[in-house]
Amino acid sequence: GTHPGESGASTLEYLLEGQDIVPDHRGVLLPTSYRLNPSICHFISEAVYEGRLESAPGNEIQRLDINEDQEAEIPSAGISFVGVDHTGRGQRSEEEAEVIKSLFSKCLTRSYTDIDGETRRITSQDIVVVAPYNSQVNYLKEVLPDNARVGTIDLFQGQESQIVLISMTTSAREDIPRN
Repeated sequence: GTHPGESGASTLEYLLEGQDIVPDHRGVLLPTSYRLNPSICHFISEAVYEGRLESAPGNEIQRLDINEDQEAEIPSAGISFVGVDHTGRGQRSEEEAEVIKSLFSKCLTRSYTDIDGETRRITSQDIVVVAPYNSQVNYLKEVLPDNARVGTIDLFQGQESQIVLISMTTSAREDIPRN
């Protein structure tokens, strides 16, 4: 059906008034992230918060420790993209699962320095693997170690992790299920 005026909008759409973030007269933006390394925070700030989110001092200490012989596809901090070549994939991609499996194993060879400056080895509990579809989540659970933390974004909402691996799964826009 159709709805007159703005009555068809969700509550959030109505409150946002067409803006990307909640307007000042409708709420408060907490401008400091106490979790994110500055390199991640900067990306999130620009992409989602109109550049208004900043990382708290000291967050730059959080990093993966990298030896010279370790591959650059897993940076010490920040966001990196690893392209995976596949076509015709909608809700499940074996190709991406193999890359995630390899990255997961490589992460387990690293150490992590936390916000207090303490360094320790990465364990499978420090890694979250996220996929948009249950079919990919279930396949990833088959190929990763039994204790791997794998799920959709809903499962991990509000949680922290030292490493997040994301399987986008779908090959192209045309392959996205249900548009």
